[in-house]
Amino acid sequence: MLNLVSPIMHNLGDFSHCLPVISGLYKVVGEKMHFIICDKLERFNGIKDLLMAQGMFSQVSFVKEIPATDIRGILIDHIGSEDGCGDRPLASHKMYTYIRDTYKLKFEYDDEFEMIVPKLDIDYFEKKFLVGDRWAATDAPDVDTRKGSNIIESSGVLDANRVHYLDYSKDLIYNCSLIKYNPNPFITTITGVAILADMMNKEVVVLWNDEYKTQWPSISGETIDKIYELHHFKNRKTKMIFIDDFRL
Repeated sequence: MLNLVSPIMHNLGDFSHCLPVISGLYKVVGEKMHFIICDKLERFNGIKDLLMAQGMFSQVSFVKEIPATDIRGILIDHIGSEDGCGDRPLASHKMYTYIRDTYKLKFEYDDEFEMIVPKLDIDYFEKKFLVGDRWAATDAPDVDTRKGSNIIESSGVLDANRVHYLDYSKDLIYNCSLIKYNPNPFITTITGVAILADMMNKEVVVLWNDEYKTQWPSISGETIDKIYELHHFKNRKTKMIFIDDFRL
């Protein structure tokens, strides 16, 4: 059984970029793999269940659950070549080229990948727009505090009576199912669930505010265009809109 190891990536969005890569590898390998993931991902309730739902894994484990001597396999990293990226998220494509070139493997990136999310017997709030805001440090103590939290709710651009905000204390299967099967475009900001929604091929509106005009580029060097290039498929349904220009 093949082991895949991702010991460092702990941000949900960055981590999820591996899925189209693994899907392409799975189509060549032809058997389910053991996925060993960063311990910090445990804070995302239901992460193992969501990964197991993809049908590519025989087992998902956190690093701490595996003896150090047994943590061997194909390393997932995003430091590969940018060449040939095309419509793929650049961060995801670089994971593909890293694995392909490091391990001399012949397989293709799965450009048609869509995250498998079960439909549940729940209220999908069909008459409301689903919103995934950026969670606060009170909800996740190790959240990246260089970026603002509750950006959408605090802006006042949305009528509270017309929207339903994701509750991140719920498990990922539940929240991803809400995103997938609510019939309206998913409204979010620059955060992990935006990338998950793109992986579902959902219609997504990503709202961004003034901090991404000046503050964030000075910290990371990433403009809005660069963030889009890094994290989103160019041929799917994600739009990025400055928050003051958005009308529901």
